[in-house]
This record gives sequence, C-alpha cells and structure tokens, in this order.
Amino acid sequence: MRDLTGYPDGTYDQDEPCVHCGARLHPPGDRRIMQKIATRAAHSIERVQQAFVAPRANWIHARFDKIAQRMDGGGP
Repeated sequence: MRDLTGYPDGTYDQDEPCVHCGARLHPPGDRRIMQKIATRAAHSIERVQQAFVAPRANWIHARFDKIAQRMDGGGP
C-alpha cells in the first residue's frame, strides 16, 4: 500500500542522507489523486490495526565503550 502512496510521510528535513545510496532525502513531488486516496486508506488501516497490535519500540539505543589498553602493553 505504501508503494502506491508514494511515501508522503517521513522526516525529509533531517541531516542524514539515505543509508543505502548516500543521496540527500527529498519529499515526494505532487501526487495523483489515487495516491492521495491510497494514503488516506493506509492511515485508516493502520489506525484500526493499532487497536489489535501491542505497541513496540521504534528505536534501539546502545552505548559502546572502548576499553583502553595500558601503555605497557598489558591488559586493562
């Protein structure tokens, strides 16, 4: 369904480029009436689906620490 809509939703003003090709993200151009209808239908379906599906996390935050080795070549 989202392929048909032209993906109108998103954060197109972010600083990060596309993770696949590195291109800058741009919002879609003018969309046809069928794409606008499909967008409304997709939003309606998602709203109904949310009543039956438990919420889940959208982001995973992780912290990585580098363990520094001592100058004499020994372990930490």
